[in-house]
Amino acid sequence: MNILIIDDEKDCCDALEDFIKMLPDCKVYKAYSGIKGLPIIKNNEIDIIFSDIDMPELNGIELMNLIKAGNYDTEIILISGKEDIIKSINAIELGIYDFLIKPLEINIVKKIIEEIKLKEIIKEDINKCDIKNINKFKDLEKININDLKLKNISLSSSFYRFYLSKKMEKLYKKLDKLQSYQDIPVLIEGETGVGKEIAARYIHDNSERKSFPFIGVNCAAVNKEIFESEFFGYDKGSFTGAKENGREGYIKASEKGTLFLDEVSEIPLNLQSKLLRVLEENEYYKVGGTKKEKVNSRILFATNKNLENLAEKGLFREDLLYRINVCRISIPPLRNRKEEIIPLVIHFIDEMNNKLKNKIIKIEAGLLKELYNYDWPGNIRELKNVITSLVIFNEEPVLRLETLNLKEKMCSIKKNNFVISIDDFDLPDRSFDIEKLVNNIVKKTLKKFNGNKSKTARFLNLTRIQLYKRYRVFI
Repeated sequence: MNILIIDDEKDCCDALEDFIKMLPDCKVYKAYSGIKGLPIIKNNEIDIIFSDIDMPELNGIELMNLIKAGNYDTEIILISGKEDIIKSINAIELGIYDFLIKPLEINIVKKIIEEIKLKEIIKEDINKCDIKNINKFKDLEKININDLKLKNISLSSSFYRFYLSKKMEKLYKKLDKLQSYQDIPVLIEGETGVGKEIAARYIHDNSERKSFPFIGVNCAAVNKEIFESEFFGYDKGSFTGAKENGREGYIKASEKGTLFLDEVSEIPLNLQSKLLRVLEENEYYKVGGTKKEKVNSRILFATNKNLENLAEKGLFREDLLYRINVCRISIPPLRNRKEEIIPLVIHFIDEMNNKLKNKIIKIEAGLLKELYNYDWPGNIRELKNVITSLVIFNEEPVLRLETLNLKEKMCSIKKNNFVISIDDFDLPDRSFDIEKLVNNIVKKTLKKFNGNKSKTARFLNLTRIQLYKRYRVFI
């Protein structure tokens, strides 16, 4: 394994070289500047680069960009001082493998080198689930589930291990680094179903707070009229209907643990300034209270909307956005990390096999191809639901292509997105009340489904929360 060390501090560069030389199968190169390191990279097949981030002429980030632009197959580890921590954490998602803080811990250097060596073995394991491998089989050929299991990678129901795709590898390595920096705000963004809460739970479960509560709050589901009392709690007698002894809010409930605020864009504007104070001062007042309460929990944020656009329109406070947008975790949709689909399918089948008596032993190649080619608008959540349904209603040990037609399902979704167009009906000659028309449609849909709100919402292409917010007078 060829390793290059780049550092303008000669003593640091030489000391790291001396250590790595002692490791087996490692050939070491060194350079005392980024400029001098470039020809070494061009003329040798370098597997790993350890580079200082703060160097004259060409710093570590600039060097990384040049390496990425040149498509060199090498892993980059940045070395930084404490003042560059946030810059380094964000660089992980841009393409570096890891970063280290000076003074270096030799055991961590050794661990990183061993981890990168192991990746070559893992690549062979993942290739079994590659679509190119699956395409070698005819649609009706049956593949043994055990032949597709990943032996070198551990998947759990709460965390899909990052080696499945480059994007998730970088993302979870970034999450790993955040464990050591509890004061850095984290904003997790991504479409519905991509696993934002999974990422938040991962931060919690791998931190010193793991033995204390994890409180997840969907801000869109909290009634705006009582949001403040739900969030901060209230003292006795604060308002009509308040409990006699008052009540603790989400912040207190998550004490010493983690408070996860999903769909943070839905927090009312008038309360966003109070949330900003919580983050800046680590204190708050209960509704109706006069005593300062201390915050002793880590607050994580998530959104499926573009907060910058909302801030420009005055729908989200700009100062709050700046405060929570220090470290951003952007989870890509499943359609943009397709290499994960087949490993996850096998994982979910394995999960169901452990729960049910009927075991799925084989799967037809055509079914895997269909699952791979589908766009998964509902992301991992939708994939898991589909596999769960397939396994539960399957009475034989083989999952067959004929049991699923995702193309038909996709057409159904597209139709639902365009339920009514102006061409589907004629406008009346006289003017009419559009609000009454819409309200009548909602009433008739509720009647059609015997008051079932979930089915009504799906039929009208709304979420259940949207249905409740807009038409709660009927439900």
